[in-house]
Amino acid sequence: MGNNSSQKHVDFLANLMPIYQHDEVDGFRCARSLKNGTLILPIYELDESLDEDWIHVLWQGDSSRKSEVRAYEFASIAVVDYVNFHGVGKGVEYVNDMLLDLAQHYCFKTGSNIYLPNSELNMPALFKVMELAKRVGPKIAYDALKKAIGL
Repeated sequence: MGNNSSQKHVDFLANLMPIYQHDEVDGFRCARSLKNGTLILPIYELDESLDEDWIHVLWQGDSSRKSEVRAYEFASIAVVDYVNFHGVGKGVEYVNDMLLDLAQHYCFKTGSNIYLPNSELNMPALFKVMELAKRVGPKIAYDALKKAIGL
């Protein structure tokens, strides 16, 4: 099958190993939870008027328990699970850095932002500053950031 925006979210989730793994069902690339068998599939018949990307979720792999879910909401939970798994025995700073790195990577791969309700940072704004730093250099980006917040 082709590569649409819904597929990008599914591919990202499938790479969150060992929480998820790559799978293929009926010719579709999908992600399967190793915790409970839940299957995440792309939606190819997308309504182009929607502002957000959606995915199909077959809870515990049961096709009779199928839902359409906002991709970023499902990914938000999956990323936190992944970070918790890989953060066992690590310090808070390591876990926070991993969470921010994955949030940025998710944005890069899918064009969407995960939802981090307790984050003190405005993630989309942070990513814009990081992109600016890549284009014009960190000093200019830092100066622009200081000016924008009134420092």
